[in-house]
Amino acid sequence: MGVNKNYTGILTKLGLSVNEAKVYLGTLRAGTATAKVISQNSSVGREDVYRVLPSLQERGLVRKYIDSPAKYEATAPDEAMKILLVQREEQERELQTEATEFSSMHFDGAAKKSIEDEKIFVVSRDNKTGVDPELIKLIRETRKTLDFTTRYKLFSVAFNEPGLTDWINEMYYSAQRGVKFRMVMDNPETTEPISESKFSIPNSKRLLTHPNFDYRYISESPRCIMILFDGKASCIEVSCRQETKMSPYMVTSNPVFATVNAAYFEVLWKQAQPPVMQHSNELII
Repeated sequence: MGVNKNYTGILTKLGLSVNEAKVYLGTLRAGTATAKVISQNSSVGREDVYRVLPSLQERGLVRKYIDSPAKYEATAPDEAMKILLVQREEQERELQTEATEFSSMHFDGAAKKSIEDEKIFVVSRDNKTGVDPELIKLIRETRKTLDFTTRYKLFSVAFNEPGLTDWINEMYYSAQRGVKFRMVMDNPETTEPISESKFSIPNSKRLLTHPNFDYRYISESPRCIMILFDGKASCIEVSCRQETKMSPYMVTSNPVFATVNAAYFEVLWKQAQPPVMQHSNELII
C-alpha cells in the first residue's frame, strides 16, 4: 500500500526527512512489523528502512521489540505530533540562541554591541510587525528583574497579538528561570482579574499567573510607557499617538536614563494598588 503524500508533506514540514516520514507512516500502517513488511508498506528500500528506523527511535516515533527478526511499532499519531512540535520548538529556540550569539560576535571592521555601550537609538513601529531583535536580546540577557508600565488597552492587544508571541514566550521563559516581573497599568475596563482573561497566546496566561509575576493598578494610564531590564537598559515610548499599539520607542543602556526610569517606576509602584485593593483615588504622575 502506498504512502499518502499529503501526510508525508506534513511530517517533512515538522522536521522529518522524506524517507523518515515514509517509514514512520509505513510502520503506522503495518502495526507491529518487521523491517521487510515496513519496507513494503512505505515503498522505501529495506536497506534504507534499516538506516532510518534508529533515527525514528531516537525521536520517540518508533519502538523496537527484541524478536527474531526484530519488530517495530509506530507511536500513535497524536503523540507523534506532540513530540515533533516540541522538538521543533526546541530547535527554533536553539537556532534563535545561536543566531543571537553569532550577531554578538566581534569581527574586524565591525562594531561589537553590548549593554554597557550606553547606546541610544529610536525604533519606529510604523509598518513593522513582531518584536525588534534588540528587545528579544535584552530580555534574554535579563537575570534578575524586569519592570514595566503599560496601558490596559495596549496590554489587552499585545498579550493576544500573534506577532508578539516570541516576546510573550521570552518573558515567560525569563520568569521560569527566576526573573522577577512587576507591571503597572491603569485599571482594566472589566472587573474580571486580568489573569482570568482568555488569551490567544498560551504563555500570556502562564506568565500572568506565574509566582514571579506581580502587577498593580493606577487610576489613569501611565504617562510614560517603559521597560527596565535589570535596572540597566531601558525601552521608552517616545510618542503617545496610539492607545492599542506601541508607538516609536527609544532603547538605551545609558545609566542616566536607567536611574530616572527606575525612580519613576518605584513612585508608580508605591502608589499603585494590588488587584484586590484597587480603588479610584490614586495619584498619577
